[in-house]
Amino acid sequence: MRPELIMIDEQREGDRSHVTVVLIHEGDEIRGEASGPPDASHQLELICQATLEAARSASEKELGLEFAGMAITDVHSKPVAMALVRVAGGDSVFVGTAQVRQDGAMKAVSRAIMDAVNRPLFG
Repeated sequence: MRPELIMIDEQREGDRSHVTVVLIHEGDEIRGEASGPPDASHQLELICQATLEAARSASEKELGLEFAGMAITDVHSKPVAMALVRVAGGDSVFVGTAQVRQDGAMKAVSRAIMDAVNRPLFG
């Protein structure tokens, strides 16, 4: 069974932003956290990093996955989030996508990270 995103929380304190992502997996709440600059250009990356941390914590597999980048682009006039996750020390890259829906870009980039890692981490 694959984890499900249940919450994204962002707190800003001065010159830092702290993001917490909560997944539910097999009845357990799994949290991932990331901190960084509070500007809008880093917000989505922090969400990706926190989502990846939560996914790694939920999995029993040790793959050494690292956040490698994200983008939101239009595909046939529909906004789509794309996320890259790489295996540390290697050339392997997992790519995930998610449509940006009415619930916004924050949830879309989190879903894109989960799309990238669901198969390698959860089968």
